[in-house]
Amino acid sequence: MKRLAILGLGTMGAGVASRLVAAGSDVSVWNRTSSVAKAFADSSGARAADDIASAVDGAEMVLSFLTDDVASAVVWGQALAVCPAGAIVVECSTISPERAAEFVDQATGLGFAAAVAIMVGSKPQAESGMLTFLTGGEEAVGADVASVLSPACGGVRHVGSPQAAAILKLAINTLLAAQLASLAELKQVTESLGMPELLTSVTDLPVFSPIAGALLARMRAGDFTPNFSVDLIEKDLGYMAQVAKDASVDPQVIRAVQAKFTRASHDGLGDKDFSVIGAS
Repeated sequence: MKRLAILGLGTMGAGVASRLVAAGSDVSVWNRTSSVAKAFADSSGARAADDIASAVDGAEMVLSFLTDDVASAVVWGQALAVCPAGAIVVECSTISPERAAEFVDQATGLGFAAAVAIMVGSKPQAESGMLTFLTGGEEAVGADVASVLSPACGGVRHVGSPQAAAILKLAINTLLAAQLASLAELKQVTESLGMPELLTSVTDLPVFSPIAGALLARMRAGDFTPNFSVDLIEKDLGYMAQVAKDASVDPQVIRAVQAKFTRASHDGLGDKDFSVIGAS
């Protein structure tokens, strides 16, 4: 039985932690809001920790599920100072490539085996154990991470460096956001023309992706319970735009898509599912 520590109990961290507990791992959990960790522990069988030092005490592997670069730097700044020698440390958050490289460099410089294992999927995949993890760093460390995460995922793909894993995840989210932004506008056009069923009639065609069909159904149902929030996708698009600029590519399309989510966030919808931009 592996002794694991999970830092961060948002939608993804809680989903993964639940799967690992159910698979028989000894899991301690920490969250910035301690009541969240205690409630999760009561419902799942995990052990709640009041602070990061208590969470990582005795852990063989420490995994974080955090919001952004700032949260990653703050939490790991504390965690790496108290992680036990020999622990494998893993950043699972969607972060910038610069932060991914910084994390692995900092951790390995302190003598830890380290990797990123960035998730592809959202709430349904986290809860069902069907996430895909993109690992970056030393391949042997990625293999160790894959063996631990197997109850929580449908697959693990080693993609090379920590930066490569972060960039690939941001690219995937950008493709998703661009589909949604286009779909939201097309939905509004067809509804304005009095043809609300027009898009639904072609969701079975090859050009209409499965996720687009699912998002269209959510928009039409008006169900914006968050699987993936507006604020998170807006953050990811900002990171991807910077990646493009660093590659001397004009991120005009990325910025245009990001603007839709920025506007929704400013309108007070940041905690809603990102499909809310298609609300009529």
